[in-house]
Amino acid sequence: MSTQQITWTVCPNGRTADGTRLRLSIFVAPRLSGDLGETTLAEFPDFTDWPARLPQIALMLSVPTAGGGEQTVPLTVVSPPADSALWRALLPATLPVVPYEPERHADRPVCTYAVPDVVQALQTAYLDTAEETPGGPGLDERFADFAVPDLLPQLPDLIVRACTAGTARTAADDGPRPMLEVLPPARNRADQVARAVAFAAAPAAPAARTVPRMDFHERLTALGEHPCCCAASAWSSTPRPTSPPPFRPV
Repeated sequence: MSTQQITWTVCPNGRTADGTRLRLSIFVAPRLSGDLGETTLAEFPDFTDWPARLPQIALMLSVPTAGGGEQTVPLTVVSPPADSALWRALLPATLPVVPYEPERHADRPVCTYAVPDVVQALQTAYLDTAEETPGGPGLDERFADFAVPDLLPQLPDLIVRACTAGTARTAADDGPRPMLEVLPPARNRADQVARAVAFAAAPAAPAARTVPRMDFHERLTALGEHPCCCAASAWSSTPRPTSPPPFRPV
């Protein structure tokens, strides 16, 4: 069974010319999903021609009253009529609808380091150098004790290995699991400094290049960059209460 959820976001938009009514802008955010996974917009009649469907919906707004309760106020849409032809051209009935799935980061490789250990190691190196100057080891010699030179050449192989392990864990889908670290465990503060340098030097994992394929939700989101299209297709509309509000606007 196909399901649809609509989030109506109400934003203030001034008052009417006579000052007796409030104006609102409503942003409509649908979330559509099919019981068998990917489907098409044709499965959701309300959104095959949303401009024609919107006038059939009785918009109501619940507002607080002075006594601490709520009162429902009917709304009247005062925006110009939306363009059904534009909606069908931008969002045809054949457009794919992919159910929303939250991003999964459990199997995403990460590089981490302990900030307190790194700060302490650097502070100690600078203090020791200051106290033992002249004649003592310089910063270059002290930093040479850190394991940075040994770790950096291994980074490409470590990243590939971690990405491979992450893909295998995602396929297994065997429940909660620990964070997937790219770098080997740190034995001491010097290792933590090396992990910090590797964190800054690690390149992003290469992403597979695919031809962009936008479903209904992605295309509707992209239209947010074009306010004229939003208004003309009734994705956002401007109603006003049909009677003065039962509360004092602030």
